[in-house]
Amino acid sequence: MSNQTSENLRLNIPRILTEWEEQVHKSILSARGLTSLVLKGDIQSFLESIADALSTTLEKTDERMAQNTATILNFAKVHGGGRATAPLHNTLAEVMREFYILHGVVLSVLEEQASVPIHDRKIIQESVYQALSAAVTQFAELHKQIQEQFVMTLVHDLRNPMNVVKMSAQIIKKSSTDSPQTLHMAAMIDKNMGILDSMLSELVNNLRVSPHSTKDALIL
Repeated sequence: MSNQTSENLRLNIPRILTEWEEQVHKSILSARGLTSLVLKGDIQSFLESIADALSTTLEKTDERMAQNTATILNFAKVHGGGRATAPLHNTLAEVMREFYILHGVVLSVLEEQASVPIHDRKIIQESVYQALSAAVTQFAELHKQIQEQFVMTLVHDLRNPMNVVKMSAQIIKKSSTDSPQTLHMAAMIDKNMGILDSMLSELVNNLRVSPHSTKDALIL
């Protein structure tokens, strides 16, 4: 039965891609701004890899299985990374949703051709889960890098004028010609600039903390 499922999957890849794209455009707002080529990426090779995994005629050598896994992981990393750097804002939930939709479309199309055995369903689910996990990891890592870069740039840009204000306040504090009220206000400015600087340092430090694992959410 596995070979029949494999053959049906290969024959229906164009249809699966079309239906998946339609459903993704309907349910994921950020996907509407992507061209068909960018949206699909290399999903075709991913589906072909699943067909290979389902096949009972292909010899399952260690080399072939390793190549199949590498194809799946490469597709997933490129897909997840592409979503993280897309012009329109993508969320982790949206990336995961794309794979949930793909899993559903694959099974739906295959069930129209013939009943999909439990063993084949398991292979399909495990393949999609493997790709989903790799895509989510890549998305999270790149997204975190982008956030860190943005915050680091923002902190740097904020500290320049803050330092000017702080230095000016310190100069005023050292002046003996200003009124006590002015000296008091300069001291308050100096103190609060120090507080702001500490807050910025804390923000940077918090960004470097690793995010919580998303594996518990990866349920197909």
